[in-house]
Amino acid sequence: MRVGLIWVLLLGACGTPVTGVNPGAADSAQLSDAALDVAPADADTALDTPTDVPVAPPCDVSIVCDNPHGKVEFNFQGAPTGTQRTCTLSSTCSWPLAFNSPATLEPVAVATQAEVDATYALVASPQTGSVPAGKSAVFTIRFTVPTNGLEPPAAALVIPTGAMTFVIPVVAASCQAPDLEFSPDMLWLSAVSGQKAQGTVTLANQSCAPVDIVAMCINNGAGNPPGNNPCASPQYLSKYHGLAQDLTALTLPPSQPGGSDGLLPIVVEFHPPDDNKINAHDLLHIVYCATGSLAAGNCQVGYQTLNLTGNTAAGVDLPSVVLNVATLAPQVGQPVALAGVLTPGSWPLGDAWQWSLVKRPPGSLAWLAATTTTVGNLSVIPDVKGDYTVQASALTFNPIDPSQLAWSPAASVSWTAQ
Repeated sequence: MRVGLIWVLLLGACGTPVTGVNPGAADSAQLSDAALDVAPADADTALDTPTDVPVAPPCDVSIVCDNPHGKVEFNFQGAPTGTQRTCTLSSTCSWPLAFNSPATLEPVAVATQAEVDATYALVASPQTGSVPAGKSAVFTIRFTVPTNGLEPPAAALVIPTGAMTFVIPVVAASCQAPDLEFSPDMLWLSAVSGQKAQGTVTLANQSCAPVDIVAMCINNGAGNPPGNNPCASPQYLSKYHGLAQDLTALTLPPSQPGGSDGLLPIVVEFHPPDDNKINAHDLLHIVYCATGSLAAGNCQVGYQTLNLTGNTAAGVDLPSVVLNVATLAPQVGQPVALAGVLTPGSWPLGDAWQWSLVKRPPGSLAWLAATTTTVGNLSVIPDVKGDYTVQASALTFNPIDPSQLAWSPAASVSWTAQ
């Protein structure tokens, strides 16, 4: 008996979910080269429907948009401006991923279909057919400023595939609040007693408005600081971690074409005392508000916090990492596959890798879908032409005492997207 599976994946909180049924036969016409990174080798290949007992496929289907929060966002300062955003659907399945019908842009809440059609347009997307095994499809949305002077409508990008339906919020608005992201999502440094180790954290401004960094500090997380400002109590500052430079009272601009890349490198130092083995756990705090609001007296303070760990590792031969770009001729809007190769040391490899985006072209909002993985592989989607750099390190442990952990020195790899 043929049985259909209903799977729904929601990326975001708005939009009405549309159910997708794991299909019978599907139209397998070849997708256009504009919407597909590699044309199907066999345009007549269809996605077979499982018979007997339905079992979830041993693979992953995911979609990544320009914004790291699972939305398609058009942000602007002052008067609205038209632009484009891209989402990429990737499949690791061993069979083609079928599209039974084209993707659509649908209204959300009080918006009407006419308003959505006048504001957003799918300028590149698959119609019907299938994405070959292990490949990806690109969806590009164009935003046009409404001519009626009203706020842009809220919408949802609905992508029906043979396995599941994706519903992705589409929003357009002026910049109201800062949006800061860290990579990696934690930092672990190892040093010989009495010496110093350094590591770099990247802070990204993912909004389109400048952000004022009001304060930056590292403390031990103890106490209840005045006004909930974690940098207001010197007695709680860390004894073992510090900042290599003073980064307070500065403005982090957004990523803009011809201007800034919206990234701020933060160099953290770990300096354990002489002849003392320690494991130090501290917090890096960023205190910020929208540019100009502090001087105007209406700053809505925001906080961003990162976990720091420092330990002593005297005389340890840590593994080394080499990063490679596995994708030939990287293209804008297409996943760039990165692969880490480990050279063993006296300590073996653990089960975690840390990743950080440290360079992107001005105007890019490219970010990492994950900053910690269990394997040495990651994909990054470049959104504008130019140079990108990613760093990674691997977890390692003491084979005699597995509770003693450390991270390999960071390695980096760069590429140019065309």
